[in-house]
Amino acid sequence: MIETDDLGNSAVDRLISAEAKSTQEEAIERALRPRRLADYVGQAKIREQLTIFMTRFTASRRSSKKSCIRRWRTSRSIS
Repeated sequence: MIETDDLGNSAVDRLISAEAKSTQEEAIERALRPRRLADYVGQAKIREQLTIFMTRFTASRRSSKKSCIRRWRTSRSIS
């Protein structure tokens, strides 16, 4: 039976930090993460969806840059 709700210093022990404990831990974490879509093993459906998304995003980004340049050139020629 619990008679008190005093947890002592256990709350301090439970703090979680996003910072790496050491440079070695950081290097291990980086080594575990995939760098390219081809590095994702056994997730063909997700890879396919990511490839489609990234291709469309890149294409839309390029077209928006081109339209910004066109608008900039047009505004300069009008002035």
